[in-house]
Amino acid sequence: MVIVSIKSFEKPSSDWIVKARIVFRGDAVKDEEDQTAVFDDIAASAPTSLGGLNLIVAYGLLDGNEPPTSDCIKANVQSLLSSSQPTYVLLPIELVPDHAKHIHQPCAPLIKLLYGHPLASASWQNHLSKILAQELGGFEFEQLPSCFYFPSLRLALSVYVDALTLSGPNANHSKFWEVLRKVVQLEDPAPLSKVLGRGHIKHDGGLALHPTDFARQCVKLFEELSGKRVKHVRTPHVDWGNLLATDQADGGQLSNVAAKLVMKFMWLGRISRPDLMVAINVCAGHITAWTVNDDKRMTRLAGYVAATLDHCHIMRVLDKPSDL
Repeated sequence: MVIVSIKSFEKPSSDWIVKARIVFRGDAVKDEEDQTAVFDDIAASAPTSLGGLNLIVAYGLLDGNEPPTSDCIKANVQSLLSSSQPTYVLLPIELVPDHAKHIHQPCAPLIKLLYGHPLASASWQNHLSKILAQELGGFEFEQLPSCFYFPSLRLALSVYVDALTLSGPNANHSKFWEVLRKVVQLEDPAPLSKVLGRGHIKHDGGLALHPTDFARQCVKLFEELSGKRVKHVRTPHVDWGNLLATDQADGGQLSNVAAKLVMKFMWLGRISRPDLMVAINVCAGHITAWTVNDDKRMTRLAGYVAATLDHCHIMRVLDKPSDL
């Protein structure tokens, strides 16, 4: 199946990148008896956590260090499908070669991984981890999945699927990328910008962890689901006097979309807006029993975010490397 998407859709159209991708219909996989297919279990590390990424970025703020990034090009198809059972795929019309156009529902064996295959993420992660260990002498931190350290180069790396964030002494970066590029197709390394929905901008000797674009998405989602335009407010919390006992008994208008809104705003809080977390956690605790009062809380939270789109964390490391 071929899908087309717009990367950075939340930004002005001049920043859009239109991408086409061939994907595996993981939701429509059958075995030879027309039953839902069951694939092997493959053990693999999870993608890097936000805490892991923050640690790698912080290491890049030490004197003499930098945190550049690079994306693996078509990551999944760089690794082979490893499964005890062969997989065959029906070819979309646009991918059928001329010599097979007379065949009804032509199919072909799947040799390399495609996005959407149940084994794609684990197989790619294991493939890359093996390369990082064998070619660069890296090891994975025990408590930080998909975060690696390379003793000989004094570099650290965060891996989120196909997005690589490197940190360490500037002088060693070129050696790392040179070795890795021999076995992995990579885009040219670039200064750290946007990772996990969060921008990274140098600011006053530190690094601003900027979620402005994602904050706009949160506000837009609330307006779309509620049908209301938000009003700017100064705090994320509703005054107790506005939370009425009578409203606590009635179901809220947002009850059917409460989980979607709470999860969206919760990620905003996690990536760089701790000032939202108390208000978000209150709403999260009421998802299964959402009331009119919770509508008020969510409306207030959206109004506060709209009024503080530029608020963010500033990450600074003031210690000398020799003191750590």
